[in-house]
Amino acid sequence: MKHILRAAVPDDQPFLWQMLYYAAHMDEGDEPRESARTNPDLAPYVEGFGRPDDRGVIALEAATGARAGAAWIRRMPPAWPLYRFVDASAPELAIAVAPGSYRSRRGKSHAHAAARRCRRDPSSDRA
Repeated sequence: MKHILRAAVPDDQPFLWQMLYYAAHMDEGDEPRESARTNPDLAPYVEGFGRPDDRGVIALEAATGARAGAAWIRRMPPAWPLYRFVDASAPELAIAVAPGSYRSRRGKSHAHAAARRCRRDPSSDRA
């Protein structure tokens, strides 16, 4: 299955919330889909997406245009530190593939595209 990658934009927030649900493995329990959005530890990954330094890609199935996954990078608020926090200037990466697209093996290409997008942007001082 072929995919097209396009830049993530603020209007993609509902889809990014859905992908965050899968990225956080909330689907492996009985968590309702909206639980990613209501979890204060996860909210900084998507809330207000579209800031000047936010970067991401949305994977679309070439044949249908259906969204197949997403990868995005953004800096987290200073008070956010969770798990393996490096520092405030190091962005966090979130990546997920929609359940119907698992077999397409596109997760790696999503992450690489998001990283390339960060490097390509001259206003970004991230790697």
